[in-house]
Amino acid sequence: MIQNLGFITLLSAIVLLGTLYSVYYDTFQDTSSAISFAKSATYFATKKNIFNKLFVKKAWGWTTASVLALLVSAPHDERTTNKRWRIVTVSRWVAATSSWFLFTNWFFGDSLLHRIWLITGAQCVREEDNLEGTPATPLLVPVNHLECYPQPLNSADTSAPLKAAKWVGGHDVSGHTFLLMLSAYVIFVTLKPCYSHLIRVNSVKDEKAPLQSGLSILHKVAVYFSIALLLLWIWMLLVTCVYFHTPYEKFTGLLTGYMSIFTVSLIN
Repeated sequence: MIQNLGFITLLSAIVLLGTLYSVYYDTFQDTSSAISFAKSATYFATKKNIFNKLFVKKAWGWTTASVLALLVSAPHDERTTNKRWRIVTVSRWVAATSSWFLFTNWFFGDSLLHRIWLITGAQCVREEDNLEGTPATPLLVPVNHLECYPQPLNSADTSAPLKAAKWVGGHDVSGHTFLLMLSAYVIFVTLKPCYSHLIRVNSVKDEKAPLQSGLSILHKVAVYFSIALLLLWIWMLLVTCVYFHTPYEKFTGLLTGYMSIFTVSLIN
């Protein structure tokens, strides 16, 4: 893990600087607040931006595609180092995927991050018209917590549609901070051994090995794709820290990111 401290420090600095910026210029949204709105007109300040919807929401799928592309396209030989790299890469991916799944999807029911949210006081509520207040201060009515979970498409309820229920209050650990840190780290450590091969391919042309040449082109595409994805994750991590979550929520997101990265780094 020590050899990757520089990259981990970079991720930490991005979270710190982004958080300080969000506090100084008051740009962050409190996503667990009953009334949450973008404080900036910047395109990235809304969750509906295409990079968030198409990439970050599916970050682990994209990260898995990157790792798989590097594994499949990497040159095959009989060297022990090459075989070991493949075994280590797959083992790291399994460890990282397990961490991602437990923190964001399932831990004997709710995910770990969601359990933290519930334990710290999150409530399921629905907005209703506040006749005595103003539109800016909606009336929040607590409802059954099951209403805040996705409903089956074949629901037999044909009553008039109500405003969607949502979670408010509690401590909403920044899942984006956790996920983007983990995704960036996994791609970074997977890419490291590929750089030397990419340099070798660019400097040596062997016309007598068309199969190897084709494989090298495929590998170059996989490497460039992974680098682009890595840069996108780093950029979106900064966007998250500037525009979303409270400083404390980003700090706990950073801690969960550290925990998962530490687990992955144990595999060498």
